[in-house]
Parts: sequence; structure tokens; C-alpha cells
Amino acid sequence: MFLLSRVENLTYNQIAAQLNISRSAVRQHIVEALVFLRSYLKETLGMIVSHTGWILLICDLLV
Repeated sequence: MFLLSRVENLTYNQIAAQLNISRSAVRQHIVEALVFLRSYLKETLGMIVSHTGWILLICDLLV
């Protein structure tokens, strides 16, 4: 879901329709992914990534 939202640029509604789940479930999964990623980056790389900066970092790491 995170990749669909951040890399494929799908809206929560589009993801929900594609996966046949509620929009609120999509939102909750993405929130959990963001919490995990921020924690992982802080613990593993010793970085604190800003709200906008981490999106670019994660997308660069995935490509």
C-alpha cells in the first residue's frame, strides 16, 4: 500500500478500490508504514528524517 501511494501516486480511494478494502484501512496501513520507516531510519542509520524529506529518501532507496 505504501508503494501504491507514494511511488504509484494512487489516492487512498484508488488503493481501497483496487484492494477491495476501506479507505480508513488504507490510511491506517500507511500510517503504520510511516511510523515503522521513521523508526527504522532513526535506529539503523541514525537519521531523523523530516516529514517531506523521508519520501524522497525512501523512493531513492526503493529504485
